Amino acid sequence: MSFRRGACPALSAPMQTGDGLLVRLATAGETLSPASVRALCGAARRRGNGLVEITARGNFQIRGLTEESAAALAGDIAAMALGLRDGVPVETNPLAGLDTSATANAAPLAAALRRAIDASDLRQRLAPKVSVVVDGGGTTPLANVAADIRLDAVSAAGWQVSIGGDLQTAQRLGVCDTSAAPQLVLDLLEQVSAHGLEARGRDLDARPISSLVGERSALRPLLRKTARVGSREHPASDEPIALTDGRFALRIALPFGSIEAGELIAFLDRVGEIVELRFAPGRAAVLLCKSGTEALRLRDLADRAGLVISANDPRARIFACPGTQGCASGLIPAREIAREVAGSLPDEVASLHISGCAKGCAHPTTAALTVVGTGSGAELVENGTARQNGEHIGKGDIARRLASLMAARTPGNAQGRTARTFEQASAGD
Repeated sequence: MSFRRGACPALSAPMQTGDGLLVRLATAGETLSPASVRALCGAARRRGNGLVEITARGNFQIRGLTEESAAALAGDIAAMALGLRDGVPVETNPLAGLDTSATANAAPLAAALRRAIDASDLRQRLAPKVSVVVDGGGTTPLANVAADIRLDAVSAAGWQVSIGGDLQTAQRLGVCDTSAAPQLVLDLLEQVSAHGLEARGRDLDARPISSLVGERSALRPLLRKTARVGSREHPASDEPIALTDGRFALRIALPFGSIEAGELIAFLDRVGEIVELRFAPGRAAVLLCKSGTEALRLRDLADRAGLVISANDPRARIFACPGTQGCASGLIPAREIAREVAGSLPDEVASLHISGCAKGCAHPTTAALTVVGTGSGAELVENGTARQNGEHIGKGDIARRLASLMAARTPGNAQGRTARTFEQASAGD
């Protein structure tokens, strides 16, 4: 078993973090029973530090492992026979084929892509994190999920093709039909592999690729250069979603993407065995219920358990790592601060990232506000990442100082008071 950083921390290759080894299971979109998730949580308590997470892509993480316990965990999970996918990830909407509001059913195309990739030798020639997204739209879109290759539905059988990013940032190449998509994706992955084992979709130049794959795979020009399909998704929705098969789906999310395994087990014990679960992007889980009444009951249970059941919950806009409470690299109690400031997060702050250190594991990309732990307390970065230098906001009661700084950003206050508030908040440190 190898232990390395910078690749996907699968069972065969756990990743070293500040609180031990981390394993990530490819659960995004997979259908699991409550019993299966309880078994995973039980293994996390036996083998790790008891913290489990749903990632931004909808995968399940177990933290705090050692070399010995990671090997034992691999045996535990093999015995569960969960049937999780391996190979190049091809991610699609968790309600694909069931969502009445979707532009297209992405499930058949995603399955065809997996078969085509598995039949090739691309897996051995691509970087571990290379992925493909097939987004049919609807109530559970994948707009925020970055991928090396994206296929976004523009019609029931037409797909916008882009490379190297999420819906907003990826380079768009054109539009193709469903029948042409598998060969087109293989061609694009070949282009990525030609750049070496560390190459990603963002390393490709869209212009020559567009002419090459256009000849091979019937790629058509975009109808409108400024058009964007799909929509940005929310981590949780308020009401159950009616499905095509008569069932209802309820989307819930973990606060800051993390929960103690025992707490999740307790919630699932109350849920019972009458639902299916699908982990989803946005650190969420979708519960598939037999009726709308049952979905509403589970929503109330989730609310009482402290889970996020509404897109309006301020915790849906906060990203926080374990910090000093669960990571040797953490310099501030990130999730404790997050819980304390959630109630005072202004609507004007689109995203808040609280990072125990400059690595920024919980949210590597830009946030409206980022609080970073340092040896002398914390710094605040505006419209940046945890790796950037920011304004010193002191140590001690960081949550109080952060709440004061955020209050200064409310309408009528943000422009003239920010600098003075920094000085006031840092006074005496």
